Amino acid sequence: MGESPRMRPEDCSLYWESVVETMVDGLLIVDTEGTIVFINPAAEEITGYKKEEVVGRPCTLWKKTKKYNLVA
Repeated sequence: MGESPRMRPEDCSLYWESVVETMVDGLLIVDTEGTIVFINPAAEEITGYKKEEVVGRPCTLWKKTKKYNLVA
């Protein structure tokens, strides 16, 4: 069997961006300070918050509700 072709770094980046943007699971990324730096469309739909509303805010935004099953 021959070696399979490798993805170029820029193609790999586009691939993962596509995966994250189209996955059905909500994804919320916070930095080491607990500030939200990313939320994917599925997380927007699940939480009802738009990206513009939460990026840059502390992730403690969700501590006020038990509605969401968040994985830390």
